[in-house]
Amino acid sequence: MIELEGADDEDGGETAASTFAKTTLLQGRLNELRSLKTREDVAAFARDIGIHPGLAAAIRAYDLDQDAWRLASKLREKLDDSALI
Repeated sequence: MIELEGADDEDGGETAASTFAKTTLLQGRLNELRSLKTREDVAAFARDIGIHPGLAAAIRAYDLDQDAWRLASKLREKLDDSALI
C-alpha cells in the first residue's frame, strides 16, 4: 500500500483499495484485526495471513481511529524514492 502525501480519494481509488484489502487480503478476519491492541499482535497477525505488518496496520487504522494510525505508523516503512525511477 503506497500512501502519497496530500492525496485524496476523489476517484474512489482509496476506497476500492481498502475494500480489496479487507475482503481479499484479510481472508475474512477484519474483526480479529480490529481487536488487536499492540504492534506485536498486529505483526503476528500479518505473519499468520502472509502480508506485511505495515499493510495490516494500515488496513486496521483506515477502519478505526487516530490511535490506530499511531500504531500503524510504527509498522510502516518509507519507500525509497529511487525505487520509483
